[in-house]
Amino acid sequence: MEDVKSHMLAPPEMKLVNPRNVESVYSNNAALAMSPFDLRMLFSEIIIDGTSEPRLELRANIVLTLVQAKALQHALAKSVSGYEAQFGEISIPNAIITAVNPEV
Repeated sequence: MEDVKSHMLAPPEMKLVNPRNVESVYSNNAALAMSPFDLRMLFSEIIIDGTSEPRLELRANIVLTLVQAKALQHALAKSVSGYEAQFGEISIPNAIITAVNPEV
């Protein structure tokens, strides 16, 4: 839990509590939608089980203010940079880069 606190966007003196017993979820796919007021992050899991067509199952729908989204951008960059400094560069498959940014 210490690693989580070191990159939280709230002041460090705030204690993290979980009164609703929020559980962790797995996601291997994410999509973003923006409005002039907020950013919506849809986290889903790509399911390929052989019993039907591949599908996306929604796991979480997170809505942030744009200020909080910008702060999250900085926290993610810091976390990923720290991970890569310790374990090496994370490579992104070209198919993912093309899906996210078709102009590349």
